[in-house]
Amino acid sequence: MKIFEGIEDEMNGLEWMHGKVKATVSNLEKERGKITSDFSQEKLDRLSEGSDLLLDIGARIDEITVDSSAPDEGLEEGSDGVEPLWDRFIFVMTGKELAFYEESKSSCPFSPGEWDVEIDSEIEFGWHEYHIRTEIPKKGATRDFATHYYHRCPEIQEWKMTKVNQKGREFLIGSIEVGQIDAFCSVPQLPKEMDSSTAASRILNKSKGAKQWQRRVDRKRVSAIKRFIGSSGDNLIANSVILYVPPDTDAVSSKGSKVIIDPSKYLGRTRSSGKFSSRRGRRDLRPIWIIDGQHRTRGLAQSREGISMKVPVILFPSDFKLSEAAKIFSEINTLQVNLSPLHKLFMQHRFSIAHTQSTRDFSFPWKEDGKITNVNSRANHMAYECAAALSAKEGGALFNRIQFLDSNSANVTIMKANSWVDYARKWFMPGGAYAPDTPQNQKWVNEEVGNFFEAFRSTSNHTGWKKAGAPNPSRPRWSKSSANKGVIHAHSSSKALLMIYNKAWRKARSDGSVLTNEIVPVARFEEVLAPLKWCDWLAPEVNEIYKGAGEPPRTALILWMEAAIDHGKTYEYSEVMSDKLRSKPGRGFLAPSGNGKLTKTSEEDWPDSKTPLSFRAERPHHAFKTAMILVRDGDGVDRVAMKRRSKDGFFDFELKHQSWMKSTDRIDVRVSWNNRVNPPGFKQIELAKP
Repeated sequence: MKIFEGIEDEMNGLEWMHGKVKATVSNLEKERGKITSDFSQEKLDRLSEGSDLLLDIGARIDEITVDSSAPDEGLEEGSDGVEPLWDRFIFVMTGKELAFYEESKSSCPFSPGEWDVEIDSEIEFGWHEYHIRTEIPKKGATRDFATHYYHRCPEIQEWKMTKVNQKGREFLIGSIEVGQIDAFCSVPQLPKEMDSSTAASRILNKSKGAKQWQRRVDRKRVSAIKRFIGSSGDNLIANSVILYVPPDTDAVSSKGSKVIIDPSKYLGRTRSSGKFSSRRGRRDLRPIWIIDGQHRTRGLAQSREGISMKVPVILFPSDFKLSEAAKIFSEINTLQVNLSPLHKLFMQHRFSIAHTQSTRDFSFPWKEDGKITNVNSRANHMAYECAAALSAKEGGALFNRIQFLDSNSANVTIMKANSWVDYARKWFMPGGAYAPDTPQNQKWVNEEVGNFFEAFRSTSNHTGWKKAGAPNPSRPRWSKSSANKGVIHAHSSSKALLMIYNKAWRKARSDGSVLTNEIVPVARFEEVLAPLKWCDWLAPEVNEIYKGAGEPPRTALILWMEAAIDHGKTYEYSEVMSDKLRSKPGRGFLAPSGNGKLTKTSEEDWPDSKTPLSFRAERPHHAFKTAMILVRDGDGVDRVAMKRRSKDGFFDFELKHQSWMKSTDRIDVRVSWNNRVNPPGFKQIELAKP
């Protein structure tokens, strides 16, 4: 069981647990010190475990304080014979194993998230006479939902609604008091913090975090609605709130058009006061889900004017599938306040949502009777799940490095999942490494792509940097944390690795050393990527040239890397990092473009009114595909300027006769090629009038 929702939550939780365990250990030591005390073996075991646990928790707190990106080595979830942290904590505090509470179905006195107790404000008014207060958590808290407290458990409530039948499916509509909606309804919201590997594991296993997919509440929107409804007696909110009854709750039932809510089935007693509470740890116990309208509901509920108002409600009963409810949420938010691209992608994959845009079509199934019927959905699913598998693989080159949700740290990650899908989906389209007519399954793809990134990491993180005279020789060129990130770790530049994958994959298989029924191993990818060995991703000069948003820096990087891979030779550090060796494949990583070739392909030497001159320009290595053509007269005056894009390494163009050519005896035709480094290379032909 993962008990922390991110590094901030972990630090708060560890400090809270440390205090609890320290007090318990102190009490046990005092008890043992009494001569008359009957100190049992169980207490002795708790004391011993508590002392060890204090040391482990203290060491982890120190580790986080030094480096917040430092990975947990198994303390939280257990590893190598060490019991998970929460299990140990429960035993020290209660003398019972966590399994005891799970097997006996009795209530454990502690719950993950209890440490999140800071509140911003209290609201004294509520929907029921037993209501004591509503606690609003502190802004920025891990727990982002209010908690209701009651003197006694409120009695069973009934909502009288009306049935609506649409396309053979029944749901309910009605008018419900805001206070009751707020009291009975939670939001299946995403955690405040989530590392990339956790998000990836939820993509790979849709049962994980099944109740966490909505966006978190926006405090500003809640406050705005609260002010809006209280500012004028004429202000109304008529939009419907959409609710869903999840299938696993026994607190809500229905009879015909009547919905019955039993608070005794979900409210729990607090240990300290014995009062009834809608929260347990970080769990919001309210049984009905708000699919749309959480800001309206919370804003009105925090207003004396709004809490007693009735608003239109649409309620989908539990016989609706969760995916149907989520689909409704996604569709609503596509038309209204849009979800972030990452959140939308997460939802589209999780609930197999179709889309008119092929790059975001996740409709399912994409295969019928053994035949692929939707190549776009296949490509999107397989690309996204490949990213998740690699980001979830502990110790792998991409572990925790792909951002799937906005709550994943952009400091640690090197690429966003939507960018990954945009580029990697090409591998799965016709002509790609994993085209629809290829037999490779998801597991095969994950392993093979993972081998490529492992090879890139080992190619970058070799031991030869010091001998070569590179600056900072001890720093890894492929880092595993937020610190020491080089150019290749930038969110923009890292996409180059996805773009060169098809070429590297084909090269790896081109010599026949890997059979068609074999996965390309790391060693073979290392051979292919060897020409990139001396690309120093930490060098300031590399940062200046290749780092930056947009296509030009990334395109320049891709062109250099592909030329080096095609050429297949590995050169010395000084040659690779040279700023003088222009357009030499595998060399001149910091150099401007070379000159290319320019040839007059027509027999004529001067254009006339009937016959233009024709030329062919050949692109040099490492140059952008678009070149500038400049035509000057004998006096050096620019007469023609135009751009042409090369295809297959060249382009052809014509120079037609113009009136100014009658008064000059010379024409200069120049084709310039550029990359990210100035000055550009160029080739020129001088034409003399016959």
